[in-house]
Amino acid sequence: MPQTYTNFDAIEQDGQHYIVATPKSEHEEPVRFSGDLEETEGLDATFRDVIKSLIQQDLSDALNLEADTGGTISREEAIRTLANAEESPVTVQSEQQAEAIIDYFIDNGILKEEGSEVVVLSDPESLADIAAEGGDSEEDSAMLLNWMSAIEGCTTKIQETIDTVEEVEDELREQMGQIDVSQKMEEYEHKQKEVAQRIMNLTNGGQLDKSDLSNSEQAEYERLEHRLFHLESMIDSVSSGSDLDQEIQKMTNELSMHVQNLSDTQGSLEVQLERLRKVYQVNEHINYEDAKEMAEHLSSVASAVAGVADAAERKEDGDAISLASSVVEEMGKSESITQDTGPDVESAGQEQGL
Repeated sequence: MPQTYTNFDAIEQDGQHYIVATPKSEHEEPVRFSGDLEETEGLDATFRDVIKSLIQQDLSDALNLEADTGGTISREEAIRTLANAEESPVTVQSEQQAEAIIDYFIDNGILKEEGSEVVVLSDPESLADIAAEGGDSEEDSAMLLNWMSAIEGCTTKIQETIDTVEEVEDELREQMGQIDVSQKMEEYEHKQKEVAQRIMNLTNGGQLDKSDLSNSEQAEYERLEHRLFHLESMIDSVSSGSDLDQEIQKMTNELSMHVQNLSDTQGSLEVQLERLRKVYQVNEHINYEDAKEMAEHLSSVASAVAGVADAAERKEDGDAISLASSVVEEMGKSESITQDTGPDVESAGQEQGL
């Protein structure tokens, strides 16, 4: 897929530094974005944080890491991800701006384009060749920097996951001991009915699809959807008839092991990151096996991060509107559920692990 924007000029406007991207087509309008991205070399260049954000967002979804091809993201997915990134170091207000930045990176050799795919990371074998040969070209240096950004993004993602797992682990430990199962079941079911009713209200009784909602409504839908399936998971756990204490103990043990595995991977990635810094700064060599190990670790992080929350898996396999509809139907007319988004909206967001 050819670049949309092919000409880039740095300008000063109202005391601010911008880059103006001019499209190839006369029917398209020029787009400007932050001049902080003009610098495309060096360990401290702002573009590295954009690449890191792109990789971190797509780590467990769109980033395709393969031994022979490196890391690629579809052009459309890269544009969407950059436009929606919550922690991007530069402001991206539209997909047009995001596409202009992607094309700017391609124009400057930071990214490569292969058909409809954007190559973010070179494959491990070429990385080893770059290191062995010194990595003198600008393109080689850019890919080394991208690999460093990828590893930094991975370690950040791992730490966020570890923090989440440890929070859940603490909550599970608090629940260990004698628990009134019937009371818990009633509590979970009541909360699930409230969430289900909100989903039905938001979607006009299930008549509207998620894509029909506004951005703010979609964000609320996603929050309620995750909570609905999370509560469904808790109800299944309580109603299974097994010894709840043993189940909780098993879950905490598994989470502890999960944290340890992630910590080990994080430590290994940090060592490899330091190796790449030396490759970039002093042309220290790195062998193929070390480079291959980096790619394998990056690939394994995605599955490790994705395996934390059962609710996320249920959400992928389920239909939130169908579940919400069935829950609301079971409510009948015997229970009155508030129609507004009052106090429970806040409390629902604060209840962790219920």
